[in-house]
Amino acid sequence: MTIDANKVTSRQRFTLNQLLRRRWCWHLALLALGCLAATIAALITWLVPYSPRVHDEFSNLLIGDTLLNGRLANPSPEVWEPFQTFHVIMEPSYASKYPLAAGILVALGRLVLGVPIAGAWIAAGIGVVSVTWLLAGVTSRKWALLGGLLLSIHPTLQIVWSQNVFGAWWTAIGAALLLGAVLRLRRRHIPGDALLAGCGIGMLALSRPFEGLVFTFCCALFWWLANHRMEYSDRVGRAVKACALASLPIVLALGLISMQNKATTGSYWRMPHQEHESRYGVAPVFVFGVPGQPTRADVPEVFAAFHHGWSMESFRARNGWDGWLSGIFPAGQAVFILAGAVFGFAALSGVWWWSESRVQQLLYGALFIQVVASAIVCWVLPHYIAPSVIGLLPASVLGLRRCSRYVNSQLVLRGWDGWQRTWPIWLLAVQCVLLIISVRSKMLRPQPEWVVQRAAKIEELHQLPGQHLVLVQYSENHDVHQEWVYNEADMASAKILWAHDDCPEWRQLLVEEYHSERQIWQLKPDEGFELYRLSPGEFGNGSLSLRESRLVHLLSKSRPSSKP
Repeated sequence: MTIDANKVTSRQRFTLNQLLRRRWCWHLALLALGCLAATIAALITWLVPYSPRVHDEFSNLLIGDTLLNGRLANPSPEVWEPFQTFHVIMEPSYASKYPLAAGILVALGRLVLGVPIAGAWIAAGIGVVSVTWLLAGVTSRKWALLGGLLLSIHPTLQIVWSQNVFGAWWTAIGAALLLGAVLRLRRRHIPGDALLAGCGIGMLALSRPFEGLVFTFCCALFWWLANHRMEYSDRVGRAVKACALASLPIVLALGLISMQNKATTGSYWRMPHQEHESRYGVAPVFVFGVPGQPTRADVPEVFAAFHHGWSMESFRARNGWDGWLSGIFPAGQAVFILAGAVFGFAALSGVWWWSESRVQQLLYGALFIQVVASAIVCWVLPHYIAPSVIGLLPASVLGLRRCSRYVNSQLVLRGWDGWQRTWPIWLLAVQCVLLIISVRSKMLRPQPEWVVQRAAKIEELHQLPGQHLVLVQYSENHDVHQEWVYNEADMASAKILWAHDDCPEWRQLLVEEYHSERQIWQLKPDEGFELYRLSPGEFGNGSLSLRESRLVHLLSKSRPSSKP
C-alpha cells in the first residue's frame, strides 16, 4: 500500500494547528515562551552580573526604592545642595524626574527576587508573551509561536533591553497590547480587546509619553484605514464604543501620573520632568526646542559640564529642520539594528510582496510615521524606539511567512521536499548562534573601572560599623558620565550617603549635619580610588584636614582577631 506524502504533511499541519487552536494548549505555549525568555535573561545576568552605570539607571533605581518605601516622592533633606545629582530633583521633594514605569519594574524585581534587575527578567517574559499574542492577530498561531521563539532567544533585545533598568520591556508590552488589540478590533468589536488597547496606552503613558502618543496615533490611523470598506457611520460608532472602554485604564494611568506629579512637584499638572528641566536643563529634548536658562545657580560643577557641554553639543548636532531630516535615517537604522538580523531581513524582504497585503502596507506606513516622529527627539536610545521595534515585528513575521512560501515552492520544484519542515529549525539555530555570540562578546567586554570601584567601595563600607558619608571631589577634566553621587530614597536611615565636595560651604553644612552620627570620608576618583577618613577631632572647629589612614587599614582593624 502506498501513502501519499502530501496527505501526511497536510494531516500533520492540521494536527499542529488544531492543537494551537485549543485554548489550554495555546496558553501553555505562551507560558512556556515567557518562562524561556525570562530564564535566558536571568542566565545572561548570571554570566555577566549587572551593575548600574548610566545616569538614567540610578534615577530609575531611586523610583523603585521610593515605591518600596510606600511613597511616590521623598521629603527633601535639610541640607540638600551637596546631594544634587543627574535626573533627580531635590526640591520641593527628593525624587526622580522620570515616569513610574521603570521604577515599578525595579520594585517588582526587588520584591519578588531581591534584586532590581529581576524586574527586567520578568518584563522580558511578559513582553515575549505579549508580542506572541500580537502576532497571532495578524497571522496564524503557528507563525506567531515561531515569532515568539525567535524573540525569546533574540541576540540584541536580550542584551540591550533585559540587562538594565531602563524599562524598555514595559514600553514594548504596552505597544504590543495596543497594536495586538487594534489588529483584532479591525475584524470585529470585542470589549476585552478594547480594554487591552486602553491598558497598552496607559502603559505607554507611564513609560514613554511622547513615543507612546505617536504610536497611539499610528494605531488609530491603521484601524481607520484598515476598515475603509465599512460605512462611515459604522466606523465612527465602533470607534466610539472602543474608545469608551479603552478610556477606563487610560484614566487610571493618568490618575497615577497626576498623583506622582502632586507628590513630586506639588501640582497635579506639573510633571517631575518639567520641574527638573526648569531648574537644571539647558538643551531641549526636541530638535525644534529653544535652549533654556536653568534657575538654579548652586549646582555641582559637573552639572555645568554635562548640561552646557555634552548635552548642548548633542542638541546643536540635531537642531532645526536639517537636524530632524538628517536624523530620520539613523533612527530607522537603529530600529532595524535593534530588531536583529532575522527580523530585519524578514521585514526588508516583505517589501517585495508590498502590493499583496493591505495590512502589510499599513504596518509599513505606520512604522515610517513612527520613525519620522522619533527623529524629532535629539537622542535615539534603545528604550526610546521600543514602540517602533514592536511595530516592525508583525511586518517581519508576515515577510518571513511569504519568504517561506516562496522558498518551499522552489524546494518542491527541485525535488527537495524534505527541507520544507526543517528550515524553521535552522532559523532558530541561527538565532541561537547569534545570541551566543552576543553573550560572549558581552562577557569579554570589561566593566568600566569606576563602576567596579564604586561597587567595591559600597561593599567595603557596608562591612564597617555605623553609618557613613562620602564626600566626592572631582577634577576639572572629570568624565561627566561617571557620576558617583547617588543615594537611596530614605537618606536618613541609609548606610552610606554620597555627596559632592565642591565648596567649603557645602562641606561645613554636611559636617554640622552629620558629624555626630556618621563617619565622614573623602574620595577623589580622578586621582585614585582610595577612601580617606576625615579626622573626627577637628569637626568642631570646621577643619577638614585628612588623617592619612586608608580604608584598608580600618577594615583590618575592624575585623575580629582570629587569635585565641
